[in-house]
Amino acid sequence: MLVFLLQAGCGQKDYEERLQRSRVFYEYLQTVQDALSPGEWTRADVGMSMRLPLPFLAPLPGPKTHKDNEGKIVSEPDPRQEIVFETPLPGLVEAWEAALGSSDGLPNAWIYVLSNHERILNIDTKEAQKPEEFLTDLENELMRFFQVTVPEGETSRMGDNVRYRQTIPAQNSSRAQFTTPKDYTVIRFVPIEESNNIDLQAVVYERKAGRVQVALLVLTPKSTSAAFRQRLDIALETFELNEVIPKKSRPASPGRTPSTGTAPQAPANPGF
Repeated sequence: MLVFLLQAGCGQKDYEERLQRSRVFYEYLQTVQDALSPGEWTRADVGMSMRLPLPFLAPLPGPKTHKDNEGKIVSEPDPRQEIVFETPLPGLVEAWEAALGSSDGLPNAWIYVLSNHERILNIDTKEAQKPEEFLTDLENELMRFFQVTVPEGETSRMGDNVRYRQTIPAQNSSRAQFTTPKDYTVIRFVPIEESNNIDLQAVVYERKAGRVQVALLVLTPKSTSAAFRQRLDIALETFELNEVIPKKSRPASPGRTPSTGTAPQAPANPGF
């Protein structure tokens, strides 16, 4: 009888532990749902996907196209490139905007996905830029815009206008048990006080996958809430990156009958 009671006690303990783990897991799922926009942004053509932090929702429309007098497809200027920066951002793949506590309700925050895919595709052209220097060139452009200098190398601590490594979620975070932590190289560009004409800050989260280099550029007011920063961290936990190199489309040979089947569809908002 004593053995039976001891076994029953152990079973009750295991059951309570499983119940507690389930409760913690569902609380984590609820936290994710409350933090992120519904649905997942996916671009299989460049091997990326993620969920955006609220209040960021649908991507901004990309450039429109039209046919010229010779029947060639021509892209109009990209409206996503005309919002904040003086010069076009390199390798723009996708962009979002949102209002973060702005008094007039107008957008004052943006998220950009940038990559070196275009450089890889155009590697054999006369105007080719080195794909492996994409992140360096982007950092230089942001340093020029914010009028700051980021020293070479990485520091061991987070700070403004320095390069550091960040694991998201942190190993000691309760969320780390439910997702695979991801390593980012991070730079937070904050203009110095003398450059007060720029009322924004930018945080760049960099990752690599083989030849592919990607930057998530988050542009916000200098002061953001702790709640938004947590939502952003949770969104960064969902960012997936694979080494996918898009191939240039080749025109069909004259007189050749197209094969049957469904052709792959171009993305709704091509970034390059």
